Amino acid sequence: MAGIDRVVGYERDARGFLLSDKLLPVKDRGSIVPTPIVKYYMGIASYLGAGARDFRMQLFVNDLERRDGGRNTCPRRVGSLDRKTRRTRQRTDGIAHPGAQYGAAKCWLPEYFAQVGRSIDRELAQRC
Repeated sequence: MAGIDRVVGYERDARGFLLSDKLLPVKDRGSIVPTPIVKYYMGIASYLGAGARDFRMQLFVNDLERRDGGRNTCPRRVGSLDRKTRRTRQRTDGIAHPGAQYGAAKCWLPEYFAQVGRSIDRELAQRC
């Protein structure tokens, strides 16, 4: 209806009738297998002729962004009262959010979060 000649996508979620080029999602025993979103989109790019298969995610920043961001990359020491000794303990806290909305395909495996956490810990220990 919009006059678009070619619409490429995965035939799933009842959208197949909208597509001119229908890609089949990976299935196991009739159920769609959750796929990391980067692989999902790389499948479309590959179908359209893209040759690169680099799955690394990169964040590109300029010098000002790098400088401003650097102010927030050292952990903050947090004091808490030890109830037994009545002394203040110093610790470094961090937060990770492993959840995602609208499907498991966007969720990382727990071991990936552990690997990233260890990597961040090592990098901050060197930097701060």
